[in-house]
Amino acid sequence: MIERLVDIIEANSDKWLYAALSRIEADMKTRIFNLGQDVDGLGLGTYSPKYAQYRKANNKQTGYKDLEFDGDLRRSIQVGISGNKRVLGYARTDSRLIAKGQEKQTKKIIFKVTEDEKKAALETLKQEFERDTRISR
Repeated sequence: MIERLVDIIEANSDKWLYAALSRIEADMKTRIFNLGQDVDGLGLGTYSPKYAQYRKANNKQTGYKDLEFDGDLRRSIQVGISGNKRVLGYARTDSRLIAKGQEKQTKKIIFKVTEDEKKAALETLKQEFERDTRISR
């Protein structure tokens, strides 16, 4: 029974990690790009009048700062592989620089995992583990 459990863990650990990281990715993107919030759940501020006008001319919302214009930054944040390790990061270097620039400009921590996002990821990991480790006697 223990050997079977070890086999299941070895065979599924990457899948479980992928599911947990994907949950973090989805929750972070919702918080940042849909809700316009930092890690403390506070708004990211407002757009300058000039940039708000530019956004409005391009049919983008201007009620709150959501860091979304063409979707490049949102799409760049993704689960992938770095070396031989599964990670959540930026697919493009310029997106990482844009994210850092936004944090500097707003003086807020935005692109960090919140405690709630961590808890949700752990719950996803637990559910995946429990589903896959049901061993019939």
